[in-house]
Order: sequence, then structure tokens, then C-alpha cells
Amino acid sequence: MSRDNDLFVHAFVAYVRPILEYNSVVWSPSPQRDIETIEKVQRRFTKRLIGMGCLAYDERLRQLGLLKLQVQ
Repeated sequence: MSRDNDLFVHAFVAYVRPILEYNSVVWSPSPQRDIETIEKVQRRFTKRLIGMGCLAYDERLRQLGLLKLQVQ
């Protein structure tokens, strides 16, 4: 078992994020609920990393070097 956040982030970017981005809803989400559902996956992942649960979502993304999934 590992507690290395960098390893988890790398695995998320390599295995989970491509599945989310491949879905056509990600390329052109129109209903707000679709956008929120897609972003929720990354929110939950980043919140469960060690030392990240107490930070705001935008701060977690900044510290981990990730971008938001949603199109604005």
C-alpha cells in the first residue's frame, strides 16, 4: 500500500481521466447536471488524498497540478 499522493494523482490522470474525457458529454456538456456529475468524480478523488480533505477544491487542484474537467 502506498500513501504517496503523487502516485495516486498519476494513476488518476492515466486511468480515470481519459475515460471521463472520452465521453462525448465531456467534450460538449450542455446541461449543468452533466457538468457537475463529471466534475464530481475529480472532486471526490482529490478530497480523499492525504492532507487534502480540509482544502477547497480549487486549492487542491492547484497543489496537485490538475485542471478542472468542466468546460466553462
